[in-house]
Amino acid sequence: MTKIRTQISVHMENRPGALAELTGALMAAGVNIGGISVPDAGEYGTVRILPDDVMRAKDALAEAGLPHAAADVLEVQLPHEPGALDKMARLLADQQVVIKYAYATIAEGAEHAACVLQVDDVHKAVQVLNRGLR
Repeated sequence: MTKIRTQISVHMENRPGALAELTGALMAAGVNIGGISVPDAGEYGTVRILPDDVMRAKDALAEAGLPHAAADVLEVQLPHEPGALDKMARLLADQQVVIKYAYATIAEGAEHAACVLQVDDVHKAVQVLNRGLR
């Protein structure tokens, strides 16, 4: 299954305690983080999160003084088997959908992975993947 989610990106300094400030602000607001990407990007980087409540997350980050931006991304459920990621990537490539970035993980023993994609056309990608990944 593929669905559109709202991701929040926070541009942050890479220093001790920076991530804890972000997570603490969200925790205090009662926001659960369903996905996170923290890149190794030198002195500054963009932390990407999938919050369960976008508006509360945005309010909490604003109150904490953390600049942020929201964007639509795809959350794609993929079976935990060889070739699943390749099939998804090829379906999008065949329809000329550009994958700008992706992050994914799976818990040991789980049957499906959750893959988050930033693409150039989320609506087209949802249609392609919901048809092709049955």
